[in-house]
Amino acid sequence: MFDSNRNGKSTVAAAVVAAILCLFATPAYSADKEAELGKFSQYVDVALPVVAEMTGIEETEPVPILMLTRAEVYEYVLTTVDREYPDGELEKRGRCLQVLGLLPPGYDLEAGFIDLITEEAGAFYDPHTDDLKGIVDLHPMLKSEPMQKMIVSHELTHALQDRVIDISAIAKDALDDMDYEYCLRVVIEGMASNVMLAYMSDLPLEEAPDVAVTMRAGFESKFSEGGDGALSQCPLYVRESLLNPYAEGGGFVQTWMRKNPEKKMKDLLLNIPPTSEQVLHYEKLESGDEPTPVDLSQFVSAVPEDWDFYYANTLGEFDILMLFKSHDVTERYSEELAAGWDGCRFQAFLDDEDNLIVIGYSMWDSERDASHFASGFHRILKDIRDPREYEIVQAGNAAGFVIGARGEDLKQLASAMRVSE
Repeated sequence: MFDSNRNGKSTVAAAVVAAILCLFATPAYSADKEAELGKFSQYVDVALPVVAEMTGIEETEPVPILMLTRAEVYEYVLTTVDREYPDGELEKRGRCLQVLGLLPPGYDLEAGFIDLITEEAGAFYDPHTDDLKGIVDLHPMLKSEPMQKMIVSHELTHALQDRVIDISAIAKDALDDMDYEYCLRVVIEGMASNVMLAYMSDLPLEEAPDVAVTMRAGFESKFSEGGDGALSQCPLYVRESLLNPYAEGGGFVQTWMRKNPEKKMKDLLLNIPPTSEQVLHYEKLESGDEPTPVDLSQFVSAVPEDWDFYYANTLGEFDILMLFKSHDVTERYSEELAAGWDGCRFQAFLDDEDNLIVIGYSMWDSERDASHFASGFHRILKDIRDPREYEIVQAGNAAGFVIGARGEDLKQLASAMRVSE
């Protein structure tokens, strides 16, 4: 148990740092499944009514529990990734993100994703089977009362969230909108981070420590330790896509609660922000700032007939911010270059030689914002690609781009973007 006196916030912050360090370094330990199920169930039974009260979600029935070994976790993650990202989604997404400069050449997004989930897990809530999966052979430190309170309260929050919204169905619908996918994770994980910190420190939600600062301190401590774990070795975009919803997402939820004291967390579940712009700039959530719809049909009509459609998705402000943060030539000015986002979508095609071409169009709040994006993106592409295979077209508050095409095909696509202006 943690002290809830005036030093409670700093105490729990230190505990979270220790827990995160332990979570990412957990070799398997032998344990008996039945015995571990009994212990884990006791923590769940105690935590469930408290978590229900914190979230405002009624505790209508128990949460089923299944215990897995670390070896079984890996197989479970493989099956879950196949279910949640069907039809080669992660392979296609990964290839496009490489062309855009968000991932390094050759990075296997699916393999990296599987390694990350397997490495960082202390338990899982499974929205497909509606049960909580504990892990039998955890590091002994993770079996201590403070760590079990942390793990159980976080995953029970997901179990209760799933009774308000269908998490797996919403996530599936968001596959072609990475920006909304990020917003969903922010709300889901941000809520769980708030509940976790409050519950493990025996504090009311409104007295919990700063979630963004506390969680980020734990992550940064892990990185300062070095090591060759999947989290330390993965690209910035992948790492932040995982960690940001817990840390900065937790801060977003904390701000929302502070500004809406009459509401419960469950109300936020029913009003998930539509764009990362509203998450990154809370005032834009309050003002109801909506993106400008992006129509790629005119540009797609200029695509050669022998090209095959490959993939399509959005790029939100979070994605573009991470793009600029991922490259030395733009990292220093990343926030300025990403500011003013007002919508972006891309489509990808394979030409007759199996080359991947990405065509995108973005809208910005002002001509100045569009110009900043275009110049920053040009600096990145100049650094990583042959100048003969990309074109950026900026006019007014819009900026289009073609990456991977050459010769007359590149000219034709760029011309279509200029005509649209």
